[in-house]
Amino acid sequence: MLQSLHLSALISGCLAALGWGLTGTFVKLLPNFTTLEVLWLRSVVAFLVTAPILAIDRPLRTQFLTLIRTPIGLSLSSLMVCYYSFAVRAFQLAPVSDVVLVVGLSPSIGLVVKAVMHKPVSVREGVGAVTAFLGLILFVWPKFGVFCINPRKGGFWKLMRRSLG
Repeated sequence: MLQSLHLSALISGCLAALGWGLTGTFVKLLPNFTTLEVLWLRSVVAFLVTAPILAIDRPLRTQFLTLIRTPIGLSLSSLMVCYYSFAVRAFQLAPVSDVVLVVGLSPSIGLVVKAVMHKPVSVREGVGAVTAFLGLILFVWPKFGVFCINPRKGGFWKLMRRSLG
């Protein structure tokens, strides 16, 4: 049972990353739209997907209406609106792969929040956050010229020459 939950969580995480990447690609393909227009389109699509589910599942609809009336529900909704606004703008301005990687750092942010709140962090959470962070570093580092193959241009080779000579 526990093994299937871990597999389900892993698959869900991979689908979330794929979704972020596809969203970014879609946003990149809409170069003539403003950020607000893209947010409006995303909201319409979200409504069209969510409305039938809420119409069919009465307990879920009741939970949703109860949650949205609470301060925490409104706060979380507002944070998601901010996230969508900044994510859409980031996808419009930066390469999709970079934005997906930075958004993928959210586990690290979650761990920082847990640490600040003095809640225990499991080993799996720590390994996941470190892996995400190292992946971001390995992806972004070459853009700064450190692992460039050309010895005359590459910062890595300059660093090696300085340390040896």
